[in-house]
Amino acid sequence: MSNSNGHITLPINIKADIGYVLGTGNGDLGYNVQNGNINRWAKYKPVRRSGLIDTSGQLNAQRTGWKSDANWWRGDDGQCGLAFDTFNTLGSPATSGTFFYKLIHELMSWTYNRPRGRDTNNEWFRAFDFFHYDHNAPAPVDQPAATTIMLNSSNELVLDIPVNRGTDYSLSFADFSINNQSLSGFYFGILVYLANNQYTFKADHLVSSGDIATTLANMSGYAGRTVKVAPFLSSRSISQGIDANSGIYLSAGVQAFDVLIRPYSTGISATIMPQWADSLHGRVHYVLNLVNVTQASITATNVVLSLYESGRQQPIATRTYNSVTVPTGDTPRELTGYLVPTEPYDSTKTYTVVVTSDNNRISCSAEVDEYRS
Repeated sequence: MSNSNGHITLPINIKADIGYVLGTGNGDLGYNVQNGNINRWAKYKPVRRSGLIDTSGQLNAQRTGWKSDANWWRGDDGQCGLAFDTFNTLGSPATSGTFFYKLIHELMSWTYNRPRGRDTNNEWFRAFDFFHYDHNAPAPVDQPAATTIMLNSSNELVLDIPVNRGTDYSLSFADFSINNQSLSGFYFGILVYLANNQYTFKADHLVSSGDIATTLANMSGYAGRTVKVAPFLSSRSISQGIDANSGIYLSAGVQAFDVLIRPYSTGISATIMPQWADSLHGRVHYVLNLVNVTQASITATNVVLSLYESGRQQPIATRTYNSVTVPTGDTPRELTGYLVPTEPYDSTKTYTVVVTSDNNRISCSAEVDEYRS
């Protein structure tokens, strides 16, 4: 029997309940297990557990060949029907094959290992594996979306990640174990990546503590830039930017997400995103985002965007807005346009756009990104 929320209870009809909830409409148990849309984060689902097991507790204990096993849902390997890669060192985002490289390039995932049938390692298909299956069970970590975060007055970045403690019918990290070590004793880690030579990381909250708020210090060098944030799990507590050496490291089961980091402001939080507009480097396209973090409208006067070439004291291009009004609220005021340098492009130089205003309401800068089609 299944309800409208996708929760299967007794009595179980293979087609009307399992086939319906999994979207196959099929009355063959093996087909449903091997091809159905099974939520990997459901606590009770088909797993690779060898033998005839009474997974419902409803069968007669004397039934020939069947045994009772309250922890059947953990599977033979204790990983709750899922497979995931583990590493013993962190490595670097710049080094192919290392943990941090695979993490930031999204080359790791938690995959569902479906049973393969009794002819393969005695992995039986059991209808009772779906007793209390919850098709809408949440993941241990909610998938974060792209977001914008302003640094605090100490130039710290605070990242809040919602971690689920699990329910009677959904998995939490505490349900998994590696070499008989529960993941409840692991630490939730954050990798913040801007470039191969500019990234930082930290893991200082136990996953069992619930929602995570990680504070990263000295982040002013990331202000005005979009970084990629990748959560992970660590068997060891890691201080910011310090390699913990040997340990057990694995993905947190969610994809990396983008964060636009804004500099701290008590008035207008400004972020400039400049990029060469073409491969010939003849123009710089810019997007200036302005967010008013106060409770009243702010007008900035004589807002100047200046393009500087490294080694030069004077700008090689400017653009001026005489007056810019930014109303209060979360919606940014966006200014876009081009800066045309008066000097030819030099690949040995770096180029930076600096934004200022007369009344100091707007102040930010960022290096010009390379052209990407």
